Amino acid sequence: MADHAELTRRLADLVVGYGANVQPGQIVGVTTYTGKEELTREVARAAYQRGAEWVDVVTFDPWVKRQRLAYADESTLDYVPGWMIDRLEWLSDEHAARVTLTGPAAPEALAGIDPARAGRDLLPYLRNTGDVVNRATTNWCVAPAPTPGWASLVYPDLDPDEALDRLWDAIAHVCRLEEDDPAAAWQQRARTLQAVAARLTERGFDAIRLHGPGTDLTVGLLPSSTWRAADFTTVDGLRHFPNIPSEETFTTPDPARVEGHVTATRPLGRRRTGWMSSRSSRSATARRAKASASGEPFATKLAFASSR
Repeated sequence: MADHAELTRRLADLVVGYGANVQPGQIVGVTTYTGKEELTREVARAAYQRGAEWVDVVTFDPWVKRQRLAYADESTLDYVPGWMIDRLEWLSDEHAARVTLTGPAAPEALAGIDPARAGRDLLPYLRNTGDVVNRATTNWCVAPAPTPGWASLVYPDLDPDEALDRLWDAIAHVCRLEEDDPAAAWQQRARTLQAVAARLTERGFDAIRLHGPGTDLTVGLLPSSTWRAADFTTVDGLRHFPNIPSEETFTTPDPARVEGHVTATRPLGRRRTGWMSSRSSRSATARRAKASASGEPFATKLAFASSR
């Protein structure tokens, strides 16, 4: 197995320095999982080197979550300790930086658990996350942390060490760690994405249509909808890149105008389909997201309706 120390360091520097844009004197909140210790420590190192006052790390263990889902009384599964909500509010009040490390840490941890029970416990997601994001009080970034468990999902036919090497190679490529200056490479890419978003906004599209095998869905847009991409700016004027990697260009849909149906090759999480379930009875078919057992890649075409 290759030594991933240099890639780990470069990824941490990119996430902390460009993604979250940590400033001297800031508190930095880190959310991570067991199995991601090396990158977590490098994130702390990078933050302190940039002058962070304090790096506050919360680590979740998927195997502990399994015990809760398997044995806790069902009525308690949506309980969230108050200190978790308060911590996020504290980070908001402090105008802190936030870093979240993603990617499956132990993908087999919830095997055999009733999905209905698992759906009750959304931690580490917190219900006030959206409010904090909308306040723009924190500069934040979400980034991947390769793990052996994740590698085994992506490359099941390879031995564990080779699979992890391949996953690191893939992450390094999509995060532009191969570039001499990854941050500069992302700045250039951000300008391209923002230019695309600006052109979409200028066109004033009325709706978007997604269509492919088993899917034909039209989502209306609001007259005030604008397209965004790449980076955000806090109330303090700090620019940050919320997702590394990211090719996302996004806008706000009109929740009263959704028509059609969706087929997915993987189960859709509750939060991911909530915007569809808010529709009236006219679009009942839009609420029936089906999970295909075929496992075939899901190809979808995107079309834009005429401008407003």
